[in-house]
Amino acid sequence: MKAPLAGVVLCLGFATPIWGEEPQTDAAANEPTIPVVVTAKVTAELLREGEPIPLQVTIHNELKDEIRYLTNGLSPVDWNGETRSLTLVDVYRDGERAHVLERPNVDVPLTIAGMSGKRIEPGKSLTIETDARKWTILGGWIPGKYRVNVRVENLSVDQGRCQLGVHSEPFEFEIAAAESADHTNVGVSTEELRQQYLNAKTPQESQEAKAAWLADLKKRYAGIDASVTGAQAGKHGARFGRLMIEWNPIQFSANDLKSIAGKPTRETSEVLDYTFDLGRGAYSWLFTIQGDTIRALEYIPGD
Repeated sequence: MKAPLAGVVLCLGFATPIWGEEPQTDAAANEPTIPVVVTAKVTAELLREGEPIPLQVTIHNELKDEIRYLTNGLSPVDWNGETRSLTLVDVYRDGERAHVLERPNVDVPLTIAGMSGKRIEPGKSLTIETDARKWTILGGWIPGKYRVNVRVENLSVDQGRCQLGVHSEPFEFEIAAAESADHTNVGVSTEELRQQYLNAKTPQESQEAKAAWLADLKKRYAGIDASVTGAQAGKHGARFGRLMIEWNPIQFSANDLKSIAGKPTRETSEVLDYTFDLGRGAYSWLFTIQGDTIRALEYIPGD
């Protein structure tokens, strides 16, 4: 007599055609096969650079049975427990993809036993709140218009026999520039300094405008450190990425770059290499140098 086989249950949704069936309308085609819906939004009306990005994610159970959501919490904590089963999948800034470089590190205190299952009864919903800034993205959360979607994982249905991961529809928000705290330079933005340099009519004006522009960048990006690793590397790498969005260093000198972004990870007579090691992967910015002038740059994404 053969021993019984262990059962493996897969959750699959099939749209099986029926002969003579009326074609689906667009509305019907958009109905979820498995009626578990995730919605997400940023709750603040006005967001400024450097301030929290309050993200609210809601799981709606439209099944006939309960859902269990496995997590370390539902509200923001400094050890990031509420992010355990959340993922930012796609982030776009002003239409360009801003790669997610690192998710939050969940450092569970010794006083916490572990994850717990939150019940969501049929027809009910459950909401998780967090701060989107806990995810490190390329260039950082700088001013711009964002389009993002979220995936919720560790959803258990059918008494644990089926595990779900559900995406939200994309949602949008905008981050405005921070209000200036430098009252000695009110009304003079980095962009205005850049334009003064580009519009300079004499070599002397050009040099003076260039010095003012680089001094502004150096002041605002002081402290970038490519030697750190792990979570700190993600934060420093995000600032470096933002610098590259704001400033194109080609035709500037290697010393200009080093004065703003600090010491590179590797330096030769031909290359400056700024590599940010996240621990489980790394990404790099490579600058090709001729003489002391930067001629080209290349971004190498991590694994």
